[in-house]
Amino acid sequence: LRSLSFSHLILKHTSPVLAFLGRNAFPSMHFLRILTKRSVNDEHDSALLLPSARFPQLRTLECSRVHFFGDASGFKQLRTLKVDTCLGIKPRLKTTTLVNALLEMPHIEVLELHEVSAHDAGLVTLPPSRDTVALDNLRKLALQTESPIMCEILSRIVIPSAAEVSLK
Repeated sequence: LRSLSFSHLILKHTSPVLAFLGRNAFPSMHFLRILTKRSVNDEHDSALLLPSARFPQLRTLECSRVHFFGDASGFKQLRTLKVDTCLGIKPRLKTTTLVNALLEMPHIEVLELHEVSAHDAGLVTLPPSRDTVALDNLRKLALQTESPIMCEILSRIVIPSAAEVSLK
């Protein structure tokens, strides 16, 4: 299985999908998309772990309303990451967790974060050795998120001069 796409999932029905992904290994998967429909009363995201042992070839991840930042080991091989609406409430997302995940993406080419929130916006404690990462392969950066998170991300990454950047 090289590509898997779930679109227009109702958030409350994502559990079977995430359980399927959580109990199986996908050694050949390059592309994973999980897009959920937004509902007015939804205040939580679905949690998904993407350890590199189960997704060793994953290059593109696109998701909405899915919190997957907990295990950054699966991010080293990512080339494209597009996240739309990660509320960071249930389960809780910390700014440090988000920044640590970004520091584990040295090969990222396209990074798009839209409406990504953390409950502790702006409070980051990282060891001095993990202060910044040069994203040498970055071609496109699009951030449309809370100001403290955007500032924290921008202070931790080195963006190539030729990269297309959009900040909102």
